[in-house]
Order: sequence, then C-alpha cells, then structure tokens
Amino acid sequence: MSSSPPSSSPPRSGPTSASLTSTGVVDPLREIERVHRQHRLRVDAPCADGAMPFRLWGEGPALVLLHGGSGSWTHWIRNIEALAERYRVIVPDLPGLGDAATVPPPYTPDSSAAILNAALDHVLARNEPLHLAAFSWGCTQAARIAGWRAAQVRSLFLVGPASLGDGYARPTMQPLKRRARGMSTAEMDEIARHNLRQLMIHDDARIDALAVHLQHTNTSRARMESPQFARGTWVLDALRDTRCPLKVLYGEYDAPAYPDIEARRQRLREARPDLEFELVPRVGHWTQYEWPGFDSCLLAWLTRHDRR
Repeated sequence: MSSSPPSSSPPRSGPTSASLTSTGVVDPLREIERVHRQHRLRVDAPCADGAMPFRLWGEGPALVLLHGGSGSWTHWIRNIEALAERYRVIVPDLPGLGDAATVPPPYTPDSSAAILNAALDHVLARNEPLHLAAFSWGCTQAARIAGWRAAQVRSLFLVGPASLGDGYARPTMQPLKRRARGMSTAEMDEIARHNLRQLMIHDDARIDALAVHLQHTNTSRARMESPQFARGTWVLDALRDTRCPLKVLYGEYDAPAYPDIEARRQRLREARPDLEFELVPRVGHWTQYEWPGFDSCLLAWLTRHDRR
C-alpha cells in the first residue's frame, strides 16, 4: 500500500476570474457554466425510453469518467480541464442520474452497465482503445465494462469503490439528513453541507460553495438509489473477469469504507493480486474533488498505460 501526501502535488487548474463574485468567492453557477461551456460535443445515446448524454472535452486518447451515486458529470468538475489537456475526456450522466433518462425496475449495477456499454458505441470508434476511471457507484459500471471490453480497455482506475462484499467493520459515519418541503435555501444548504461532511469530504475547509451546490442539485435530481447495492459483490465479481492494469484509490477517511479500508484492500487483492493500491492521507470519499494531487496521480497512471 502506498500513500501520497497532498502537499507534494502541484496545484490543479481551477476557477478563473469569470467564476468569481465581486468579493472573490467562487460562484457555483458561473463555475459550472465555465467548465460546461468548454465541452466541444454532446452525444445523446439511447437509455431506456430516453437518452443518456455524453459530454466530450479535449482531444487525444479516450478517457471515460464515470461519476458516483446521486451524482452527474459534475462529480469530475475539478478534474476535467487538466485531463482534457492530454485526453479526449468523455463523461456521461449515468442512467437515472443527472440528465440521463430514468430506467424502470428491476435495476441492478449490471443492467445499468449494459445500457452504458451499448451507449459507448455512440461515442467511440469501433474497437477504439480507452481508459476507464470511475468514482464510487461508477466503479460498479466500470469494472463490468472492463471485462466486457477487455480488448479495448487500456487501464482501469477506481476511486472509493464499494460492492466488495459484506462482513467489514461497520462504517462510523453518522446518518445523512433529508430535505423537507418548505425548507429555505439556507436550510437546504446546511443539509447539503452536513451530508458532505458525513459522506463525501473529510476536511471542512474543502467544503466550499461549489461542493454544497453540487451536492444539493445532484441529489435532488437523482431517481436511482445506489446505496442498496453497496454491500453486494458487484465490483469484486466483475474485477475477477478483468485483465487490464488496475489501480484502486481510497481517501484515508473514506466514510463508507472507514475504518476497514485494509480489509477492502485484502479482498481486492484476492480478486486481482496484481492491482496497484493507494491510500491518500487526510482525504475523504470524494477524493478527486478534495485532493489537489488527484489530477497528477491519474495522469501519471494513464501515461504509464497509454501504449498497452
């Protein structure tokens, strides 16, 4: 197991003056629009009775980013620009989340992955190589697709995966709060901040206005509950069918996994003895948002496996 101190990494790209208010604070709506405006293409692929949007930034080798539960493409908002300097970054909204169509039950990680796998044919050239990086719920999709597209997938990078089986020490995180009708904006923001602190981000100083806005808007639009699959073995089972280079990254204080991350490492090693495992100190579940060194870490991994 390796660790990377956050202070050792170069600063990431971030908001420009166009996203700042007159007091120098990042305006969430401006920042989302700034990053979104840079995408060069949107492809709407079939999803149940509707569509699944894929947004594409940059040029180069294909890198598909899969977001977490109750999320959308904005789970990667702090990473897209740096990654798009060297890759064609392809980010879908997964079924039942963000702008993607709702999928009727029965709904499982594998059924969602099957929809995503078919949709990828609308954004990738035939037999085109690709890298996969996924966060949380997205790991259930990425692990399965890495097996189905074994000849194409150059590497697989998983951030904070669950669905590794039951029997771990119970996570120590406190319950999340729910919104109620009639709440003020301030009250809903406070609930989003509380839930970010409990589930997503370890360092309170990293819970900024953008994170609060994304937490509120993404969860309010979610029409699919992924936590029901967290104690299954979906990721573990799928990884046994993969052969591509694999890296798994956890924050030291990943709330759904803490305090039993070492047991997860051991179980992952049983499925894929050759995997690379990294634990990032003083970081929570939403590692790619909280850790300034994430972009450099992922880019270094991708570069190593570009010519597989």
